[in-house]
Amino acid sequence: MKPLMLALAILWAPAALAAQDSVIVIDPTVPFGEPGRQSGPPQAVLEEAVAAYNDSATIRFAGDVVVPHGTVLRGRFGLFRGTMRVHGTIDGPVTVLNGDLIVEPGGAVHGDALIVGGMLLVRPDGVHSGTARSFVESAPVTRQVSGLLAIRARGRSIPQASASFQSGDLRTTLRLTTGHTYNRVEGLPIQFGPLFEWRPSPGARVELDLQGILRTAPDESNLRRDFGYATQLEWRRTTLPIIGIGVTAQSEMRAIEEHPLSAVESGWSAFLLQRDYRDLFEAQGFGGYGYLQPTRGFRIDIGLRRDNERSVRESDPWSLFRNSDRWRANPLIDDGHFLTADVTMSLDTRHSRDSGASGWWVQAVYQYGESEDVAPITLPTSIRSPIPIDGSYDFSRLQVDARRYFRLSPGSRVRLRLLAAGWLGGDPLPIQRRYSLGGPGLLPGYEFRHLTCTPSGVPNSGRTAFCDRMALVQGEFRTRLRLGAASRILERAHLGVQGMIGLDEADLVFFTDMGMAWLSGDGPGRVPNDRLPSLDLWKADVGVGLDLGGLGVYLAKALTDGEPVRLTARLEHRF
Repeated sequence: MKPLMLALAILWAPAALAAQDSVIVIDPTVPFGEPGRQSGPPQAVLEEAVAAYNDSATIRFAGDVVVPHGTVLRGRFGLFRGTMRVHGTIDGPVTVLNGDLIVEPGGAVHGDALIVGGMLLVRPDGVHSGTARSFVESAPVTRQVSGLLAIRARGRSIPQASASFQSGDLRTTLRLTTGHTYNRVEGLPIQFGPLFEWRPSPGARVELDLQGILRTAPDESNLRRDFGYATQLEWRRTTLPIIGIGVTAQSEMRAIEEHPLSAVESGWSAFLLQRDYRDLFEAQGFGGYGYLQPTRGFRIDIGLRRDNERSVRESDPWSLFRNSDRWRANPLIDDGHFLTADVTMSLDTRHSRDSGASGWWVQAVYQYGESEDVAPITLPTSIRSPIPIDGSYDFSRLQVDARRYFRLSPGSRVRLRLLAAGWLGGDPLPIQRRYSLGGPGLLPGYEFRHLTCTPSGVPNSGRTAFCDRMALVQGEFRTRLRLGAASRILERAHLGVQGMIGLDEADLVFFTDMGMAWLSGDGPGRVPNDRLPSLDLWKADVGVGLDLGGLGVYLAKALTDGEPVRLTARLEHRF
């Protein structure tokens, strides 16, 4: 229990280390989701900040500004790329983009404060009266020759064609988009179809989403359908407490594991380098769900589904590089009709759901499953005991993902994470619900799926995940680097490059990871169900990287097994 106890002690470190938090307003109807998936502040907030800075009535500054003791400034103020230290008094609203607002002892700011790409810090004996909103991640803006700011296009947006029509309370949107990924089974999935939104009252919404899925990669195995679909009907109360119920029907590809990279990152890796980090299976079925969000930061979801889960083979879609190589084999799964019930509890106390600057993000997912007609593939008993095929097969598993975000100073932040998942009870897990560890997102100092729990002498060229359980502890320290000089050089050269990539600020990241995946139970090569693996068996790495918001580059070195230094590029935060 020592690794997890140590992780819990770290995660519960006193928040007194953090600077004073500012308060922001978050729309409670925004769905809960894993942090780190979107870079940059919300678009509406960004547009508000740029409009305030560009307003002709705003007194604009660029660079560091100090308001001395005894000085009183009145009006609307804007700051771009710098730190405003207030020892005197500001009477009016303040907007800061890619900088910080610090109210020193004896200083006062009487007015609303909006900080995008920085933070508000009120020192002891400093005063701020008015609303305060802060978003730590850098604002994607560029300064024009006129001195005004312009919003830079976000490079990771997914191309989408859509058209909307309004008729009374009914809004219809026709969409054509990609499936936000690329993989060796489907190629590039194309999604199309209408979305109907009806507002029967100001506090309620009904949505009917009908999507078809076209899989562009040819399938020579005849194990996969060329067309899929995803439909959903939902009623939702849009004011607290938020309540929603819905039904779904799908024929879609699902990932066996959603790591070590996100779907978008794995898609780019597959398209460019013919490296697909995910294994897939086809699920066709229907289900129902409901959720309750009594407060802004807490939500409970329940769901019940019945799916026909089937194996699919890899196809041969085109890739930009290494196109002549063979794709990694997509594993067979335990086919059958599965009835699954899920309960999810989510807690989100972060002050910004995009930046994760301060607070907790915790999610626990319990799943129970059963099948009356499972057709298990044959595995050695050293991996799992035989699965019953008399209609009595059932299993349960649990996943807990706890992340703690806090800041030590306006430019320094710490992020900690504990991830644990695995078999909880019943019969052995099916192949499509097993685990592995290693690779860019979780243990970047090790090769992809360094830990698969494959016994010695058992072939596993496709690196199929066989583990019953896994646990991981991650930590990182981030300090902000100002890249104003590079931005100004590009601006003066009028090259247009600064408008395409984020050069205003970057995070220098120092990180470490420690994790293990294992087979649970009695027997050689297994860990008893009520214990964790010995600490000397865990894998660990350390590394350093540069996170530009939309692009991160990291170097990682394993502390065991003699692994080489590994270079990783990410399109999202590590966590």
